[in-house]
Amino acid sequence: MAMRIFVKICCGNTATEPQTYAISCNPTASIESLKSQAFARWLENSSENSERNSDQFRLWLSGTPALLSDKDKIQNVLREGDFVILCPKDVPQTESDVCYNGGLPTYGPYP
Repeated sequence: MAMRIFVKICCGNTATEPQTYAISCNPTASIESLKSQAFARWLENSSENSERNSDQFRLWLSGTPALLSDKDKIQNVLREGDFVILCPKDVPQTESDVCYNGGLPTYGPYP
């Protein structure tokens, strides 16, 4: 049975707000699979011509400092309805919700 995970996509250097997508995934698949699905969804809906690939991104569990390992099984680290954040590996992780916002990286602290 598919599991629905919400992924906030913080991939682009755009002036638009980061997009959030509901991704249906196989709970026994790896986090890497979820990351690839989310990245593909972003590319489908983005006007950005990205030369990057999903290997250059990482997933974080929203509201925590927890980096999700690509090798972990989705069902072992996430629950139905969890929110995760996809962002570039080259963005330093100093807060749980690091994102590109308006083309500039923002690191918090948040109000």
